[in-house]
Amino acid sequence: MLYHKITSENGTTKMVDLYEDEIFSICPSCGIEQEVDTELLQSILTDGDFGGTSVYCAECTKKE
Repeated sequence: MLYHKITSENGTTKMVDLYEDEIFSICPSCGIEQEVDTELLQSILTDGDFGGTSVYCAECTKKE
């Protein structure tokens, strides 16, 4: 099981289970929220990094 570990300012730690259908990104161009599919997630894990990855929506991809 993968999870996201969150520590609050008061030191309390929470672990939130992470499922593949619950991973989202915000398009850096228009701000629309979109789900990150399994194929794209695998690509990010193989070739990139979470912090440096931008996921554009289909409409903004057409504009580029």
